[in-house]
Amino acid sequence: MGNMRTMAFQVPDELFQKIKDYLQRNNMTQKQFVIGLIENEIERDLTQRAVMNEVSIDSEKVAEEYTEQKGTAAVSDCEAIPDKDEEVAEEQESTDFSDDFDDENEESENPDEDEDLDESEEQDEGMAMGM
Repeated sequence: MGNMRTMAFQVPDELFQKIKDYLQRNNMTQKQFVIGLIENEIERDLTQRAVMNEVSIDSEKVAEEYTEQKGTAAVSDCEAIPDKDEEVAEEQESTDFSDDFDDENEESENPDEDEDLDESEEQDEGMAMGM
């Protein structure tokens, strides 16, 4: 078995009695019992870690594949969107420009009307103040 080390620890009397009864029923020594518990727990822990490591590796692969797929889709989506936005922007600009142009034409067609409106507004304000 190679080099040996000693482990010594105390347990409550009640637990010691339970262990002693268990050992008698199973025809085991304290040493066999404690070493068996330790070896089983270490084996369980290593198995659990190996499973978690495999799950982690699988999760990383899935995440990488997902990111690659989404990244490709996102690039193609982004490439398609500006075309639509540019069309809408061009339509909006031409509409806005023509609206502005029409407004200016209406104002410049009859400049006397604009002055008349200003005068009538001033008169209305004066009447409101006098009341």
